[in-house]
Amino acid sequence: MDVEKQWSTRAVYGFLVLTMASWGGTFVAGRLVARECEPLTAAFWRFVLAALILVPLTLKKEGRLIPRGLPGHIWLLLAALGATGLFGYNYFFIKGLTLTEAGRASVIVAMNPGLIYLGTALFFGEKLTGRGVAGFACALLGAALVITHGRVWTLFAGQVGPGEMLIFGCVLCWAAYSLLGKVVLGRLSPLASATWACLFGLLFLAPAAWLESGPWAFLEFSSTAWLSLAFLGVMGTALGFTLYYLGIVQLGAGRAAVFINLVPIFAIIGGWLILGEGLDWSLAVGLMLVLAGIRLIQR
Repeated sequence: MDVEKQWSTRAVYGFLVLTMASWGGTFVAGRLVARECEPLTAAFWRFVLAALILVPLTLKKEGRLIPRGLPGHIWLLLAALGATGLFGYNYFFIKGLTLTEAGRASVIVAMNPGLIYLGTALFFGEKLTGRGVAGFACALLGAALVITHGRVWTLFAGQVGPGEMLIFGCVLCWAAYSLLGKVVLGRLSPLASATWACLFGLLFLAPAAWLESGPWAFLEFSSTAWLSLAFLGVMGTALGFTLYYLGIVQLGAGRAAVFINLVPIFAIIGGWLILGEGLDWSLAVGLMLVLAGIRLIQR
């Protein structure tokens, strides 16, 4: 399909800002969910809700759910998308948010563009520049400040909090998801890619959630948990993944990933307004270093 090509660059920028606002909100919603749901169980229901939107939308827009003539290696890559961007990312995400604040977690996740930049150089032949390497180092220092609450030397003493390390697992999973998605988008539309990643993610999550909490755990979820899961599924997944992939198609993986800089800003504001989270110097300085580093990479 060529429908994605019809959007203007300005419209795509707007879609990406909306996506980042939604993803910033997922840190708040995820922290609310983490108070009463196990991580894999929460992730399973998040993507059940997302699939209820993505599957019929794909059928309507593309006329079929299973693409014709898709080679086997693309199916394997779609399974890898589900394993990294859905199963792995969401386990680390929900589990990490039980142990660290939403705003702090979002700044760590903002390292993603730096890792994606290195990944495109390693796997797709993109040229590394001195400015880009300096930007990655700057972003890495900022993330280290946030992870260690300003005590960077504790990285060498094994004293980093488990919550921050779990959230760093999100960074690795999302970088892999974005790089794999770059290949998949050569054969599938953003909508179909997001839908199949979601379905494969559910395939991995279903047995894991059953073993983790049993089949009837959802009956005990509060209204707050269901509202948070609905936000995660609809805004953070069905809408967010599709628009993010649209941005990759229109702007390229590197330029689309730069918008992730906005996620911690929205998350910190949401954490302050809704969860009453504070802002200390390590979070503020770390955020500025991460944003400055990613700006260097973009330039």
